[in-house]
Amino acid sequence: MHIWHRGNNRARIFLAEHDYRRYLACMEELLRDGGCDIHAFALMPNHIHLLLTPRAAISASKFMQRLEQRHAQFINRFNKRTGALYEGRFKSSVIEDSEYLFNCYRYIELNPVRAGIVDHPSEYEWSSYMSNAEGTPSFLLKPHPLFMQLGEEDETRRCAYRAMFRKPLGEETLHEMRGTSRGEIALGSAQFKVRWAAGPAPEPRGQTPGSDPGFAG
Repeated sequence: MHIWHRGNNRARIFLAEHDYRRYLACMEELLRDGGCDIHAFALMPNHIHLLLTPRAAISASKFMQRLEQRHAQFINRFNKRTGALYEGRFKSSVIEDSEYLFNCYRYIELNPVRAGIVDHPSEYEWSSYMSNAEGTPSFLLKPHPLFMQLGEEDETRRCAYRAMFRKPLGEETLHEMRGTSRGEIALGSAQFKVRWAAGPAPEPRGQTPGSDPGFAG
Protein backbone atom coordinates (compact mmCIF):
# COMPACT_ATOMS: atom_id res chain seq x y z
CA MET A 1 0.00 0.00 0.00
CA HIS A 2 1.04 3.57 -0.69
CA ILE A 3 -0.16 5.76 2.18
CA TRP A 4 0.05 9.53 2.31
CA HIS A 5 -1.33 12.22 4.59
CA ARG A 6 -0.96 15.99 4.62
CA GLY A 7 -1.30 18.65 7.26
CA ASN A 8 -4.57 20.43 7.86
CA ASN A 9 -4.91 23.31 5.38
CA ARG A 10 -1.58 22.06 3.98
CA ALA A 11 0.21 23.44 7.02
CA ARG A 12 3.43 21.93 8.32
CA ILE A 13 3.26 18.80 10.47
CA PHE A 14 6.99 18.89 11.27
CA LEU A 15 8.10 22.19 12.78
CA ALA A 16 11.63 21.30 13.92
CA GLU A 17 14.22 18.53 13.58
CA HIS A 18 13.14 16.82 16.78
CA ASP A 19 9.62 16.43 15.35
CA TYR A 20 10.96 14.22 12.56
CA ARG A 21 13.03 12.19 15.01
CA ARG A 22 10.09 11.75 17.33
CA TYR A 23 7.87 10.56 14.45
CA LEU A 24 10.46 7.98 13.37
CA ALA A 25 10.88 6.80 16.96
CA CYS A 26 7.11 6.31 17.24
CA MET A 27 7.10 4.38 13.96
CA GLU A 28 9.82 2.08 15.23
CA GLU A 29 7.97 1.42 18.48
CA LEU A 30 4.65 0.68 16.78
CA LEU A 31 6.24 -1.59 14.19
CA ARG A 32 7.25 -3.96 16.98
CA ASP A 33 3.64 -5.13 17.07
CA GLY A 34 4.31 -6.79 13.71
CA GLY A 35 1.17 -5.49 12.02
CA CYS A 36 2.93 -3.81 9.08
CA ASP A 37 6.20 -3.92 7.18
CA ILE A 38 7.59 -0.57 5.99
CA HIS A 39 9.51 -0.62 2.69
CA ALA A 40 9.99 3.11 1.99
CA PHE A 41 9.05 6.46 3.49
CA ALA A 42 9.50 10.20 3.09
CA LEU A 43 8.64 12.71 5.80
CA MET A 44 8.02 16.03 4.09
CA PRO A 45 7.44 19.34 5.92
CA ASN A 46 3.68 19.18 5.51
CA HIS A 47 2.91 15.58 4.54
CA ILE A 48 4.17 12.00 4.74
CA HIS A 49 4.48 9.10 2.31
CA LEU A 50 4.77 5.44 3.33
CA LEU A 51 5.09 2.26 1.28
CA LEU A 52 4.02 -0.62 3.47
CA THR A 53 2.58 -4.12 3.49
CA PRO A 54 -0.10 -4.75 6.13
CA ARG A 55 -0.22 -8.27 7.55
CA ALA A 56 -3.96 -8.15 8.23
CA ALA A 57 -6.93 -6.24 6.84
CA ILE A 58 -7.02 -3.67 9.65
CA SER A 59 -3.27 -3.45 10.28
CA ALA A 60 -2.63 -0.30 8.24
CA SER A 61 -5.56 1.61 9.76
CA LYS A 62 -4.56 0.62 13.28
CA PHE A 63 -0.91 1.52 12.70
CA MET A 64 -1.68 4.91 11.15
CA GLN A 65 -4.29 5.81 13.75
CA ARG A 66 -1.88 5.18 16.62
CA LEU A 67 1.08 6.81 14.88
CA GLU A 68 -0.69 10.00 13.91
CA GLN A 69 -2.53 10.31 17.21
CA ARG A 70 0.78 10.22 19.05
CA HIS A 71 2.40 12.67 16.66
CA ALA A 72 -0.50 15.13 16.81
CA GLN A 73 -0.58 15.00 20.60
CA PHE A 74 3.16 15.64 20.75
CA ILE A 75 3.08 18.55 18.31
CA ASN A 76 0.11 20.18 20.03
CA ARG A 77 1.55 19.75 23.50
CA PHE A 78 5.09 20.84 22.64
CA ASN A 79 3.96 23.87 20.62
CA LYS A 80 1.00 24.77 22.86
CA ARG A 81 -1.41 24.54 19.92
CA THR A 82 -4.90 23.09 19.54
CA GLY A 83 -6.99 21.76 16.70
CA ALA A 84 -6.49 19.15 14.00
CA LEU A 85 -2.95 18.61 12.79
CA TYR A 86 -3.91 16.44 9.79
CA GLU A 87 -6.35 16.96 6.94
CA GLY A 88 -9.02 14.35 7.49
CA ARG A 89 -8.13 10.69 7.30
CA PHE A 90 -4.99 9.34 5.64
CA LYS A 91 -5.25 8.33 1.97
CA SER A 92 -4.13 5.01 0.52
CA SER A 93 -3.90 2.98 -2.66
CA VAL A 94 -2.90 -0.62 -3.33
CA ILE A 95 0.19 -1.26 -5.46
CA GLU A 96 0.74 -4.15 -7.84
CA ASP A 97 3.85 -6.19 -7.05
CA SER A 98 5.72 -5.40 -10.25
CA GLU A 99 7.37 -2.41 -11.88
CA TYR A 100 4.63 -0.33 -10.27
CA LEU A 101 6.06 -1.16 -6.88
CA PHE A 102 9.46 0.27 -7.80
CA ASN A 103 7.80 3.31 -9.35
CA CYS A 104 6.23 3.89 -5.95
CA TYR A 105 9.61 3.46 -4.20
CA ARG A 106 11.06 6.11 -6.53
CA TYR A 107 8.05 8.41 -6.32
CA ILE A 108 8.29 8.47 -2.53
CA GLU A 109 12.05 8.86 -2.19
CA LEU A 110 12.28 11.45 -5.00
CA ASN A 111 9.64 13.62 -3.33
CA PRO A 112 12.23 15.96 -1.72
CA VAL A 113 13.87 16.44 -5.13
CA ARG A 114 10.60 17.30 -6.87
CA ALA A 115 9.87 19.74 -4.03
CA GLY A 116 13.18 21.52 -4.65
CA ILE A 117 14.45 20.83 -1.14
CA VAL A 118 17.50 18.84 -2.31
CA ASP A 119 19.19 18.01 -5.61
CA HIS A 120 19.52 14.28 -4.92
CA PRO A 121 17.54 11.93 -2.63
CA SER A 122 20.72 11.01 -0.74
CA GLU A 123 20.83 14.57 0.61
CA TYR A 124 17.48 14.31 2.39
CA GLU A 125 17.72 13.01 5.94
CA TRP A 126 14.07 12.15 6.50
CA SER A 127 13.50 9.43 3.92
CA SER A 128 14.42 5.79 3.41
CA TYR A 129 16.67 6.37 0.40
CA MET A 130 20.00 6.04 2.18
CA SER A 131 18.92 2.74 3.74
CA ASN A 132 17.52 1.26 0.54
CA ALA A 133 20.23 2.59 -1.79
CA GLU A 134 23.34 2.77 0.38
CA GLY A 135 22.71 0.28 3.18
CA THR A 136 22.50 2.75 6.07
CA PRO A 137 21.16 0.67 9.00
CA SER A 138 17.47 1.17 9.78
CA PHE A 139 15.23 -0.60 12.27
CA LEU A 140 12.18 0.70 10.41
CA LEU A 141 12.54 -0.99 7.05
CA LYS A 142 11.90 -4.50 5.83
CA PRO A 143 12.83 -5.04 2.17
CA HIS A 144 9.97 -6.09 -0.07
CA PRO A 145 10.47 -9.57 -1.64
CA LEU A 146 10.86 -7.93 -5.08
CA PHE A 147 13.58 -5.68 -3.68
CA MET A 148 15.42 -8.81 -2.53
CA GLN A 149 15.21 -10.18 -6.06
CA LEU A 150 17.29 -7.28 -7.41
CA GLY A 151 20.45 -9.24 -6.63
CA GLU A 152 21.90 -12.12 -4.66
CA GLU A 153 24.07 -9.89 -2.45
CA ASP A 154 23.34 -6.68 -0.57
CA GLU A 155 25.63 -4.50 -2.67
CA THR A 156 24.29 -5.95 -5.91
CA ARG A 157 20.76 -5.12 -4.84
CA ARG A 158 21.71 -1.62 -3.74
CA CYS A 159 23.56 -0.99 -6.99
CA ALA A 160 20.52 -2.07 -9.01
CA TYR A 161 18.30 0.12 -6.85
CA ARG A 162 20.53 3.18 -7.26
CA ALA A 163 20.47 2.67 -11.03
CA MET A 164 16.69 3.27 -11.00
CA PHE A 165 17.30 6.82 -9.78
CA ARG A 166 19.68 7.89 -12.53
CA LYS A 167 16.84 9.44 -14.46
CA PRO A 168 13.69 11.14 -13.17
CA LEU A 169 10.28 9.56 -13.24
CA GLY A 170 8.57 10.07 -16.59
CA GLU A 171 5.49 12.22 -16.95
CA GLU A 172 3.30 9.16 -17.60
CA THR A 173 4.48 7.55 -14.35
CA LEU A 174 3.99 10.77 -12.40
CA HIS A 175 0.50 11.06 -13.86
CA GLU A 176 -0.29 7.52 -12.70
CA MET A 177 1.09 8.14 -9.23
CA ARG A 178 -0.75 11.43 -8.88
CA GLY A 179 -3.92 9.75 -10.08
CA THR A 180 -3.95 7.63 -6.94
CA SER A 181 -3.86 10.82 -4.88
CA ARG A 182 -6.95 12.05 -6.71
CA GLY A 183 -9.11 9.12 -5.79
CA GLU A 184 -7.88 6.04 -7.69
CA ILE A 185 -7.49 3.17 -5.26
CA ALA A 186 -5.10 0.94 -7.20
CA LEU A 187 -1.83 1.41 -9.07
CA GLY A 188 -0.97 -1.29 -11.55
CA SER A 189 -1.91 -2.85 -14.86
CA ALA A 190 -5.43 -2.72 -16.22
CA GLN A 191 -5.88 -6.38 -15.29
CA PHE A 192 -4.76 -5.70 -11.71
CA LYS A 193 -7.21 -2.81 -11.35
CA VAL A 194 -10.04 -5.02 -12.61
CA ARG A 195 -9.12 -7.79 -10.16
CA TRP A 196 -8.89 -5.34 -7.30
CA ALA A 197 -12.21 -3.71 -8.16
CA ALA A 198 -13.84 -7.13 -8.10
CA GLY A 199 -12.24 -8.09 -4.79
CA PRO A 200 -12.77 -7.03 -1.18
CA ALA A 201 -13.63 -3.38 -0.59
CA PRO A 202 -10.68 -1.16 0.38
CA GLU A 203 -10.40 0.43 3.80
CA PRO A 204 -12.43 3.64 4.26
CA ARG A 205 -10.78 6.70 2.79
CA GLY A 206 -11.07 10.38 3.49
CA GLN A 207 -11.49 13.17 1.01
CA THR A 208 -9.01 13.27 -1.83
CA PRO A 209 -6.21 15.80 -1.35
CA GLY A 210 -5.53 18.75 -3.58
CA SER A 211 -2.27 20.02 -4.99
CA ASP A 212 0.58 20.82 -2.67
CA PRO A 213 2.61 23.79 -4.02
CA GLY A 214 6.15 23.99 -2.73
CA PHE A 215 6.20 20.58 -1.09
CA ALA A 216 5.71 18.24 -4.08
CA GLY A 217 3.34 15.32 -3.49
